[in-house]
Order: sequence, then C-alpha cells, then structure tokens
Amino acid sequence: MGIGMEAPGWPSTDVLSVEERIAPRNTSMARAGDAGIRVRVIVSGWAYRYRTLHDGRRQILSILLPGDTFGLETLFEQPSQASVQTSTALTYFALSSTDLMSAFERLPEFRRQVCRLVLTEKASTEDWLVRLGQFDAEERTAALLTSLHRRLQQCGLASDSSFVLELTQQEMADTLGLHVIHVNRVLGRLRARKLLSTRGKTVTLHDLPQLAELVPPLHQPGALPLLAAGDFLNANGPALPNACRPGPLGA
Repeated sequence: MGIGMEAPGWPSTDVLSVEERIAPRNTSMARAGDAGIRVRVIVSGWAYRYRTLHDGRRQILSILLPGDTFGLETLFEQPSQASVQTSTALTYFALSSTDLMSAFERLPEFRRQVCRLVLTEKASTEDWLVRLGQFDAEERTAALLTSLHRRLQQCGLASDSSFVLELTQQEMADTLGLHVIHVNRVLGRLRARKLLSTRGKTVTLHDLPQLAELVPPLHQPGALPLLAAGDFLNANGPALPNACRPGPLGA
C-alpha cells in the first residue's frame, strides 16, 4: 500500500508538494521543541523518536520504520514533542507544510484521518509505557523483538522467522530502559533456551509462539484500527513499500 489517500476527501499529489530526500546514519532529523518542521514519511531505513534528560540519559520512545511519519505536530501548530534521529541511512518524503495545512483546513476526511493517526500513535506509546513500567527485562525484550518482527513482516522486510535488527546495543538498551549489560544477559538467556539466535545484525526467532508467550497481554479497552502513516499519498504519488503497521513500539 502506498502513501495513499485513496479515501474520498484526501488530497492528491496534484495539490501536495512532495520531495524525496536522503539522510545519512546518525542524522538528527528533529529536536524536541523545534517549531515548524516538515512532515516526513519514511521510504526506507530506520529512525527513532527519543527524549533526553539534562545529564544525557536517553529514552527511545518509538522505532520508526518504512511507512511511518513524524512532524505531524506542525498541523496543530505545536513544536516537536520529541527528537528524531536516524539509526540507518534514511530515504524519506518531505511533505509541504503549507499544502498539508491547507488540506487539513479544507478536507474533513483528511482531518479525521490525521486525528486518527495521532490517536493510534498515542495508544501505541501508552502500550509501551505500560510495558516499561510493569514488564520485567525478559518480557520487555520479547515484546520489542516480536513487535519489530511483526511490523517488518507487514512491510515485506522480514521472513517468517528472521529480520535485520538495525539498532545498536545502546539504542536497544535505551528503548528497553535497561543497561547494555542487562540487555546482553537477557539475550544470552533467550539464546540458551533456543528461542532465538543472532548473527551479525540478523535475528532469527526459532520459536516465535513461545517467545510471544513471554509477553503478557495488555487489556485493550477498545482498540483503534491500526493506521500507518504510509497510507498518506494516493496511487499517483511516490510509491512506498507496504506500510508497516504500528505495534507496541510503533509511532
């Protein structure tokens, strides 16, 4: 599915200016507090949203994959709520803020879909907050790996049992709220139980059902239908891989 606005009322690329751009690995794409940044949709590569403390400690809030977006705060005339950094080289579409604002004001269906996307991202962030606060280290790690595998599968970037993990050990630790040493110990225990193996950046999940059983289910009071930002431009616009659907760590 492309960046699609196939639903009635969504703007077409005839009225929406889109520029394809490339950012190297470890590029800062946005800083918390920045105002007026352009809405961007990832075509290929990985990035992450994060917040830092004054002493440099960092919490990664969400992993951004192909089809995901950031900068939607612009449509609500709000500054960026988090910083964004690439973890790989990134190809992305930069969307015209003026065109998007015009569409947001004129097209009720587009406005509803943007609000639905924001609510989906909020629900996903809250799910991960529960996991950080209540799951133990093994449960958090299993939740992260199974979520990334599922999302990457949905956009054609993972096989039935393996995927390339484009996160450094420190990035993984900052996502899980753990020390790097603790993450390595947890991964070692999962390898010893033959639930997974790693070779370079490739993670192979040998017993996905058992690994998923380590993740306690969350009560879903009324889950929203998952919406990926990759559903934004119509079929006449630039093509994306199948949009990854937000998971517990989607954004």
